[in-house]
Amino acid sequence: MTKRTKKAGIVGKYGTRYGASLRKQIKKMEVSQHSKFFCEFCGKYAVKRKGCWYLGLQGLW
Repeated sequence: MTKRTKKAGIVGKYGTRYGASLRKQIKKMEVSQHSKFFCEFCGKYAVKRKGCWYLGLQGLW
């Protein structure tokens, strides 16, 4: 299986569909959506979006 998403990243799943500018907008949104966010309780970048918010280290929602 060949690598097809080196430049495209997370939007490589869309292939050549939807146009380059729309894929760039979606990439910006999805990268921030799947990244870890700052937790005010423990002071780490550990909070992920899972339904609402989920902190895997302490099991907080």
